[in-house]
Amino acid sequence: MIGRFDFSNSYRVEARGFSGGIWILWNDDIWVDILTISNQFIYCVVSSAAYLTPLFVIVVYASPSISYRRLLWTNLERLNSGNGCPWLLGGDFNAILRPDERIGGAMNRVGTSNSFIDFVDGFGLSDLGFNGLSFTWSRGSLKQRLDRCLVNTCWLTEFSDSAVFHLDHLGSDHRPIFLLMKPKIHVPKNQTFRFLFAWRQHPGF
Repeated sequence: MIGRFDFSNSYRVEARGFSGGIWILWNDDIWVDILTISNQFIYCVVSSAAYLTPLFVIVVYASPSISYRRLLWTNLERLNSGNGCPWLLGGDFNAILRPDERIGGAMNRVGTSNSFIDFVDGFGLSDLGFNGLSFTWSRGSLKQRLDRCLVNTCWLTEFSDSAVFHLDHLGSDHRPIFLLMKPKIHVPKNQTFRFLFAWRQHPGF
């Protein structure tokens, strides 16, 4: 199945029980080192000539089971959170942060996850927001925003113009999310711009 996609490299965690499996695919212009794996996430460090520092990335597929999902927050809290480098968590968290991220279904179940909220607040993470329709998952009358990208302050500094897009359904009850990264342009300090007036006389200027 992975071979159908035009990528040079891949890593996957197979589906197990409630967990549907996780794939990471990348080309040779970046380097990916797998640091930690579980049936709910893959933690890796991504390097590229285009980035000044390595990027710590966690790809998440949280279990729909509340009890298993609590283990996810516990395991993530034990991880090295990037040592001052840009840090991103992205994927299907199977939980929402605010009541307005859910409509429909049983009205007596708001669906916010206190464990998820405590994890995000405890690590000082920021939600990158989204462009497009509000909800990434739907079933019947119930719609929720279960998929997102969370980042630390270093990520916001290096990729201040990052944007997340909710794409169209592709044979799934989840909408894919697309992260557009725009690295900050670093201008060397004390670099002076110089202009020679004689250039104005040159026919090719």
